[in-house]
Amino acid sequence: MIKRLLPLLLLLISCRAFGQEEMRPENALFFDGFVVGQTGDWLTEGDDEAVTAVIDERMLINVNEPQMMQFVTLSEPIFDDFTLEVDTMQITGPSESSYGILVRMNSPSEFYRFTIRGDGFYMIERHDADGWTRFMKDWESTAAIQQGAGKKNQLKVIAEGSSMTFFVNGTQIMQINDGRYPQGNIALSAGTFGQTNLQVMFDNVLVTGRETAVVNAVQE
Repeated sequence: MIKRLLPLLLLLISCRAFGQEEMRPENALFFDGFVVGQTGDWLTEGDDEAVTAVIDERMLINVNEPQMMQFVTLSEPIFDDFTLEVDTMQITGPSESSYGILVRMNSPSEFYRFTIRGDGFYMIERHDADGWTRFMKDWESTAAIQQGAGKKNQLKVIAEGSSMTFFVNGTQIMQINDGRYPQGNIALSAGTFGQTNLQVMFDNVLVTGRETAVVNAVQE
């Protein structure tokens, strides 16, 4: 079940050792280290079932229900061709839980998803209004993923036209060609299967490349 984010409920979890903050690169279209007073326009909300919140200069997603995907969207800017990098780490929860990034979001039900699991598997798929399309037959494993709770993984997507290339910790794991959604928002996500109590942290969200002209036209 894809669940839109509801009223905010702060969850006081500290994870200072997750990673050091990086300086914003000069060529960045967007950078967020979740520093107080400098955080981007993320739609952080939640309820008893799932929560998103900025805690201790990290973005936290907490999911308390089975079979649920929770995401937090950056409302602006919109990107077409870009390189997106983010540090992420599972804090608690079953190893088969998933977490990752959504790109080229046209709406809450239209996007591409790149997600990994704590047991070393990954999936790349597209969600449309009528359901999921996978770009692989099933979840596949890769040694590039640092497995288990407390292990940092860096996810990266390079989007150029209809081509999207996916990396984990600097290792390319897949490339696809699909032109359904040429531009859109980005988001961070986490999801459960049969179990609950999943907590995932995100940090150092960096987007470089070319920002879509749609945003510039709106601003003018």
